[in-house]
Amino acid sequence: MKLNINKKDLLLAFNIAKYVAFIGATICVMIFQFLSSPVCITLALSLYIVAFALMTTTMIVRCVEIFKADDVLKDKNTTLDQKTEDVTLKDGQKAEVVKVGREKFWSIVGAIFFGLFTVFTFVVLVLY
Repeated sequence: MKLNINKKDLLLAFNIAKYVAFIGATICVMIFQFLSSPVCITLALSLYIVAFALMTTTMIVRCVEIFKADDVLKDKNTTLDQKTEDVTLKDGQKAEVVKVGREKFWSIVGAIFFGLFTVFTFVVLVLY
């Protein structure tokens, strides 16, 4: 049985899941403040790991998409209208102008940052 999953729907599910994980972890931390149960803090750290891992994954997917889009724009013949900042492709399609270098840089920085946060939170959980 083959699953027919759209990438856009998968990223939407990842975004929803990371917010649910963050909210769940925050609720566990609030409960821990009143109950001092080690289960709450373990669950909170686990949910934070899930949330940071999902954030890392979405940033990596964003990096891949930005690099693919940059390659496509380099391959196609493009013209830039300086007044409206619209890119008109060879086949007549319009595209939004972004500073691809800046987008690449911040996507890579974000992926590394969230990856390090995931590892750090995992180490804290293991040491706890």
